[in-house]
Amino acid sequence: MNVYIKNLKALEEKDRPLAVKIRATLDDPRVRLIKVGGKATAIEVSCGNGETAVFQKQILPSNVRRITERKQFGFSEVIILLGIGLGETLAETLAASDAGTFILLVESSPAHFKKLLEGFDVSGLICDPRVVISVGESPVDAIMHRLEEEFGVFTRSNFQVIKNGIAVSCDEAYYQEAEKVLARQKQMAEGNLASISRLSPVWQENIFSNLDAILRNPGIKHLFGRMAGIPAVIVAAGPSLDKNCPWLVKARDSMVIICVDTALKTLLKNGVTPHFVVALDALLHNYFHMAGAERPDYTLVVNPVTYPLILSECAGPMMVTSYSEPMVQWLEQFTGDLGQNLTGGSVATAAFDLAMRMGCSPIILTGQDLAFTGNRTHSGGGANDEFVYSTVGEMSGVEIMHGDAISQEISGAVEGNLGHTLKSSVKMVTWRNWFEIRIAEKGVQCINATEGGAIIAGTKPMCLHEAVMEYGQPRREIDKVIAKARPVHLPGDPAVIGQKMDALAAKARDIKKVCSLGIKEAEKLAMAAQRKGADAAAESAARMCANYLGVIMHENEFMGINRWRMEATMDRIQRLRTGLKTADPSKQAFINAESFLMFFKDAYQATKELEKNIRRIIRQMDGSYGLGGGG
Repeated sequence: MNVYIKNLKALEEKDRPLAVKIRATLDDPRVRLIKVGGKATAIEVSCGNGETAVFQKQILPSNVRRITERKQFGFSEVIILLGIGLGETLAETLAASDAGTFILLVESSPAHFKKLLEGFDVSGLICDPRVVISVGESPVDAIMHRLEEEFGVFTRSNFQVIKNGIAVSCDEAYYQEAEKVLARQKQMAEGNLASISRLSPVWQENIFSNLDAILRNPGIKHLFGRMAGIPAVIVAAGPSLDKNCPWLVKARDSMVIICVDTALKTLLKNGVTPHFVVALDALLHNYFHMAGAERPDYTLVVNPVTYPLILSECAGPMMVTSYSEPMVQWLEQFTGDLGQNLTGGSVATAAFDLAMRMGCSPIILTGQDLAFTGNRTHSGGGANDEFVYSTVGEMSGVEIMHGDAISQEISGAVEGNLGHTLKSSVKMVTWRNWFEIRIAEKGVQCINATEGGAIIAGTKPMCLHEAVMEYGQPRREIDKVIAKARPVHLPGDPAVIGQKMDALAAKARDIKKVCSLGIKEAEKLAMAAQRKGADAAAESAARMCANYLGVIMHENEFMGINRWRMEATMDRIQRLRTGLKTADPSKQAFINAESFLMFFKDAYQATKELEKNIRRIIRQMDGSYGLGGGG
């Protein structure tokens, strides 16, 4: 078989859109395949700086093998390869990596990649399930979006980067930008990990509290594609929303109105009932945006970690999104895919993603100021007025309260769509960047009908009343479309889930016992580390700790469910071990003891809470579904 056909067949099985892209890639005279005796031996590239680079088979240094060594305290590696060359770096990385490694290959030149397929058999590398390939995409799409698709919430700040030096020299501007994106990705991963460390127990408890609602309501995947060609209005709670509410009353019969929870009370007080309200936050304060505003005539969209009172007090239909939290992934084995919804860091970005998945076009943004317009944080009439400002009687006092809230944000600045500079925050600038990336990536027709807010590249600025007049016809039966999208059957079998949870609780109890034994041995090791010289007790304790660690690490189901939580633990351990490197044997033993103690204590707490939550929910399911649940 022709090597190009063989490679292309492998690529089609792996990534059909990329295969189509490579087929359509025209030859570039600056990229030549060099053959000797009819056999390809190298790829020659004329670089933009006037120099010529030659990619040919070479023996790689051993740093690839060192960089992929498995660590005792850690999950499998995430490795980013910049530039494919002739594929030898990828081959060596694969050979040195375990089965759980994720490898993202980023290549700037489709012409180079096509020549590689034409001359060299890389079909085995392409097919490997550990590999994701990006060719000719922007660095943001190649890195940020690929990692978002793979991990949902990316937490691996210790990812490794391997550069093909020749490839990087051929397109320096591209790979320099890629490295900037990787630096931002590292910062985001560190922030995500910090949030997970703080919120993971809350999320898991919320998932169990929400389990009955998850089983009784369909996933949002049933909405996907249902609103093709119907305009949607994403209503956020920015200060500019106040003046636009009257136009939303006129839009309801012809446009899908998707409202974030913080804007709900503002809309209802202005006579606007949205079709969807999106509520995703796991903490109590977001409940107040919904409290007292429950209605039977809008569909509530939640994810499994949403604060439980929001779900339990829902008065109308509800639909559930998937979520990258590992416990949700475990549940979807039994419920099936609930439907992915990329959050982008805010409820408004999640609502935008939902509109895209439903096929809405155009998507109209209103109340999406992404700035403190008029020196205010939110629109009026919502929970912020009710609870934050309710003790202030004078308007000047309310303004002071807004100012105090703004002063607590990490400041930023954005260009306003009226040609002025607006006070903003770092997180709002991040959300704006997310909108711009998604709009460009998906080619979305998007109208920015937020008057006075930030410019969002890729959107068409327009007043909301103009957008409603232009896109608000004809009348559409949107409520009927939503009702038809709801399946009649439950997403999962409660009896099966109850049995699996009972088995999971028993496993958690066993792991908890192993953790207790590990804590005792780690404490022995810490005591022995304080004594000078070789110590048989210390060696024995270290061996036992390593054995117990291995037992827990190989409990794939437990480690999978608690992956986020244990990743935070692993990160703390790695920082400890990196920061306190020493050749002193007694100090090494002490660091090992501290590492083991940290791991076993965190794993014990995770199993304790998991078992408690499972037992609680099994009792509830027994009452709701008559399962005769376990003890």
